[in-house]
Amino acid sequence: KLYELEKLIGESDFITVHIPLTDDTKNLFDYNMLSKMKKEARIINVARGGIINESDLSEILKEGKIAGAALDVFEQEPLSKSSPLLKAPNIILTPHLGGSTKEAKEGVSTAICNQISNYLINEELENAVNFPIQDSSDLKGIASFLNLADNLGMIHSSIAAGPIKKVSINCFGAIEQVKPISLSFLRSLLQKRVPERVNFINAETIAKELGDQAYLIHYDDGDVEDGVEWNRIEKISADSAKVQDYVEQISEAEYELIEAFKVFDDDNSGMISAKEYFEILTEMGDEPLSAEDVRKEFQDLGIAEDSEINYRELAKYLVGSEMMADTEPRKPEVIIRDTEIREGRLHGHAYAHPKLGDAKNLRSSSIVSVVYDERATARVETKNTVYIVGPTGWTVMPDDHPFNA
Repeated sequence: KLYELEKLIGESDFITVHIPLTDDTKNLFDYNMLSKMKKEARIINVARGGIINESDLSEILKEGKIAGAALDVFEQEPLSKSSPLLKAPNIILTPHLGGSTKEAKEGVSTAICNQISNYLINEELENAVNFPIQDSSDLKGIASFLNLADNLGMIHSSIAAGPIKKVSINCFGAIEQVKPISLSFLRSLLQKRVPERVNFINAETIAKELGDQAYLIHYDDGDVEDGVEWNRIEKISADSAKVQDYVEQISEAEYELIEAFKVFDDDNSGMISAKEYFEILTEMGDEPLSAEDVRKEFQDLGIAEDSEINYRELAKYLVGSEMMADTEPRKPEVIIRDTEIREGRLHGHAYAHPKLGDAKNLRSSSIVSVVYDERATARVETKNTVYIVGPTGWTVMPDDHPFNA
């Protein structure tokens, strides 16, 4: 149940403090606030020194307005010999050294040894508080990119004139690699520009506090969206049904081809000669290919007639080519508004984009054509998408729009 602070203080028998010390919480419990406590109430501060005003608490205890207090944190640590708390009645003062007991030291030492051993033997990071990657094998895979992002952050921080108003990060490659690389850039960018100590954990939070944080995302279909918040970027799990169906389909087709090629691989080397492959294509099966067509395909693939072919890689290529050939190149249609054309690209707010979802700052790939129907609705075709713009969906109407006729 939520209470107003003063009401809660006035009705509580025991008050324990567990909040950070900030400008808002410094001297939160001053003489006035402490005076609102019940006479039989007690207060305990195990958070940070300075939340309770020590001089005011001493006066309150001397005047008998509360029953007692207990503190293990102080404005000055260790506690000064001149502190008024030392002369106050009904108060327990203990050092802020909970982690320095014999049992705590033994537990910490054992945990540290286990974590170091696990890192050196199994290359696993445990309980890392300032780094977003726990598996060091993943860290090794992107270490060079993290270093590059770190250097780029330092360069941008040094050459940027005045305050940095916005950070746009172009994201390419596997999506799980994007965030740590982005954080490496932000950490380096901000290190000499803010008073706080910046690390991989707080870099994003500090950037958000300083202003609008956004990602500029380039998608593999050529479309671009700016102003994307991180929570809209989601990777597809390798265990998802969509991925598993695709892997199963690919794996089965590849397996059948590989097994067929193995008939010609007497020494189980994983290779067959181009000559044998030529004979397979031109002499076997229900519909053999012509020698001319096969030679042309060999030329396109860069296969010399006296070369050896890795048939496992060949199987992957053939399966991929067949799947692409069976796919109808139909472009999705997407409704877009607040639209204008700039430098041959469409800009606006796209709805239900197959990859971007609700994209408020879309920038399309290059426009292929623009066609208007009898109602002045536009069909704007780009490399991979057809965008539908209603008669009033433009912020800047194109010169060839029917309304301009």
